[in-house]
Amino acid sequence: MDKKELRDAIEKPALKMKVELEEGLTSKLINSVGDRPGRLPLLEFALTQLWSKQKNWYLTHKAYEEIGGLEKALAKHADEVLKNLSEEEKQQAERVFIQLVRPGEGTEDTRRVATRNEVGNENWGLVQRLADARLLVTGWDEIEKIETVEIVHEALIREWRTLRKWIEANREFRIWQERLKQEMRDWENSDRNPEALLQGTRLAVAEDWYKQRRDELTPRARRFINASIKWRKQEQQKQRRSRQLTIFGLTCMLLVALMLAGNSWWQWQNSAHNEIKAISESSAALFASNQKLDALTEAIRARRKLQKLGSVDTDNKVELVLRRAVYGAVESNRLEGHNGEVKSAVFSPDGNIIASTSNDKTVRLWKRDGTLLAILKGHRAGVSHLAISPDGQILASASEDRTVKLWKRDGTLLATLEGHGGTVFNVAFSPDGKTLASASDDWTVKLWRVSHDKMPVLLTTLKGHENSVNAVAFSPDGNTIASASSDKTVKLWKRDGTLLTTVVGHNDTVWDVAFSPVCLRHAKGERVASPQGFGNTIVSASGDKTLKLWNMEGKLLKTLEGHQDGVSGVAFSPDGNTIASASWDNTVKLWNKDGMLLTELNGHGDRVWGVSFSPDGNTIASASADKTIKLWKLKSTLLTTLRGHSKSVIGVAISPDGQTVASASDDGTVKLWTQDSTLPVTLDHKEAVYRVAFSPNGNTIASVGLGKTVKLWNKNGTPLNTLKGHGAGNWGVAFSPDGNTIASAGLDKTVKLWNKNGTELTTVKGHQEPIWDVAISPDGNTIASASGDMTVKLWNKNGTLVNTLKGHKAGIWGVAFSSDGNTIASASEDETVKLWKRDGTKLTTLNGHKSIVFGVAFSPDSKILASASADKTIKLWKIETGKLLATLNGHSSKVWRVAFSRDGKTLAEASDDKTVILWNLDQVVDLDKVMAYGCDWVRDYLKNNRDVSKSDRTLCDGIGTQK
Repeated sequence: MDKKELRDAIEKPALKMKVELEEGLTSKLINSVGDRPGRLPLLEFALTQLWSKQKNWYLTHKAYEEIGGLEKALAKHADEVLKNLSEEEKQQAERVFIQLVRPGEGTEDTRRVATRNEVGNENWGLVQRLADARLLVTGWDEIEKIETVEIVHEALIREWRTLRKWIEANREFRIWQERLKQEMRDWENSDRNPEALLQGTRLAVAEDWYKQRRDELTPRARRFINASIKWRKQEQQKQRRSRQLTIFGLTCMLLVALMLAGNSWWQWQNSAHNEIKAISESSAALFASNQKLDALTEAIRARRKLQKLGSVDTDNKVELVLRRAVYGAVESNRLEGHNGEVKSAVFSPDGNIIASTSNDKTVRLWKRDGTLLAILKGHRAGVSHLAISPDGQILASASEDRTVKLWKRDGTLLATLEGHGGTVFNVAFSPDGKTLASASDDWTVKLWRVSHDKMPVLLTTLKGHENSVNAVAFSPDGNTIASASSDKTVKLWKRDGTLLTTVVGHNDTVWDVAFSPVCLRHAKGERVASPQGFGNTIVSASGDKTLKLWNMEGKLLKTLEGHQDGVSGVAFSPDGNTIASASWDNTVKLWNKDGMLLTELNGHGDRVWGVSFSPDGNTIASASADKTIKLWKLKSTLLTTLRGHSKSVIGVAISPDGQTVASASDDGTVKLWTQDSTLPVTLDHKEAVYRVAFSPNGNTIASVGLGKTVKLWNKNGTPLNTLKGHGAGNWGVAFSPDGNTIASAGLDKTVKLWNKNGTELTTVKGHQEPIWDVAISPDGNTIASASGDMTVKLWNKNGTLVNTLKGHKAGIWGVAFSSDGNTIASASEDETVKLWKRDGTKLTTLNGHKSIVFGVAFSPDSKILASASADKTIKLWKIETGKLLATLNGHSSKVWRVAFSRDGKTLAEASDDKTVILWNLDQVVDLDKVMAYGCDWVRDYLKNNRDVSKSDRTLCDGIGTQK
């Protein structure tokens, strides 16, 4: 519509309704709505808003100004629409809107048209609701043949504060995302020339965003990044193979140069340092791309070369790369040798052997250290799966050649089971080892009687599925059989073949099924009875990208969501507390038995088909289409990672007896972690929690957060009391040494003191900005408060100001007293930590962090100070000299708080990456111990992997083993 038609659209209906518009108002409206798509709904919106201000059927310029004009009225309307969305929908809305804004780089932000794929199919329902609410306009791209959406008017970008906030929070991501689109186009226009893929820093940045915001990238973008990673890996492999030759050549050249010129030694030194720098950068890039085993090997190589050179790592780059690689190590070995996709990998009952199957028609047997023991040949087509009898003496392999073969442990063929009319996908032994179940593409499960000395006998055939049967499993007591099928169901059968029930709920092929185990753990070789509920849960894995937990009656207990593609394999840990899932999204995910996602194992270059636990539960084997089996260690003697929060962990504390760790999170909970770190006690705080503290006797826990209260709990998690009085949320809380007084620090710029029964004692005022932390001296006579006003204030216990510590150049986030009370540490937004005498004299400034320092804590003997920073690290400082002892870089996001155990052996830290890390300080401070641990980690890989170069096999020679 042109302007005349728009004028008619406004004035003719008004005339018909006998409504008069003040002169010039029509032109103002037309100019306001502009000439972009969506102007008609926008015009309708403007008139509706204006009508609310009409007087005597007369619409005026003043009324238009009262509604804020089109721009402010639209922003107010957007706030009202957003208010009616759930929290999850608000997060969806943010993801949608940021894709509809082209961020300016020195210019204004503008709206853009996005396709349905760019905003995400899962968000399209919300898009349509927002379009109905006149905030968005949908359309159709005739060229791409896909739906589109854009913001109704650029007024929203200018005036809607919420959107401005979203844009600023996501600006860096969106600028990168727009650049990525051009890089993708360049690659595609070059006929997918590998040299046009992402490389170097561009790829490292892309991998970081991929890891953080994978769900917000289009499938096309993910494919582009993965193609770049794959090509880099290929290039790195070529470089590694040629490195030795290159170094040899360089060495020869340097030796010649040494004979020709007096400065040759310096040239050699420079060349060696450049090589070390290149190796360190290679390690960092490998780590960023989740090739962490290779990253660790490269980091060890860099330090060995530095040691041989006799040089000092003046800028700590080699040390930081080594520490990061060691702390982040999960993959411990890689079994390579199959010539096709690896379909399964399972441990023998004693854990000493791993058997793998592949579509290369073979079964391979490996020692746990990666040594290849045997290759079993005989199948005429790909081998789908393998099972080992409970006594470890018989192996059963299922094949596409429609047979099952039985083998002795030494690889001798015992028998071939024939009878299936299609591919045999899966096999399972009963717990007593007397029955073998086989699942086939012929829609059946067959049960066979097997033994060491007799020919197998077909017992019965289970019929009822309406498509391929992909997996089969026995319950721990052996009385129930579960079968998973492409007909989207799981069926439960008696051992005699009677159908018990059909479990319905998946929306796609069910690829695998498993029962939870009965045995909780093995203690000194003895089985320990499991708690009630173990052995009674079934988990199924499906092409619909989910796992589902069911009880034995087939009732759905929980749906586990998080994979980005079909889930092809699933297994319970031997203690039943952890579930591992393998997916076509190239990952393995670990969940606790209640269905909470614990972590994700990345590193495979193609879909993962199967996953299994070692009998001790400490190692996982994953089988992948990238032709490898990866072994992942789940426990480290250096650190323990506590996973379970769904949002940032802001606060952490360790109980006085060292047996419990409390973590406070943005997810509105406090979690209490004991020996079983997968199943913490959860305290529902209702709102975001920022700090948590134990009373000196450990019987009471105090927590504060977004709410205006201090909550008290007993050590078992039962609520005791809620202290009310602050005018805003609280960021700090502390107990006095006798446990009788509690101090809380508020965003209302006050500190409140309470007795342990909840009575308010006094309110301390004096800060000019919010207070971010509070601490009480060991003698209980002094309270220290840290504020955004760049000061630490010291108060006596009656609330009288004693001293003000000035010197920081930005707000102060953390404060702590030494154990003798004579030294105070402050952590600041100016990226420094300062140490002060109690009288206010500044002792020293600790420089080294590269971002805000949020928290500080003294070791119990006050010899070490730990500082937590937004630069993702913890730094340990020697108090006496101010020397940096170590940088602990185990987190992938900012670190908020840090706490020592009372014995000084453990350090706990809380991070934005939703985890708490507990550090074994005896192992992580000394870099030589870290190096030794790293070598222990890769030793089997270096010794036994076929692709490791001869020189690398001796990389860790002479480095002591850590126990």
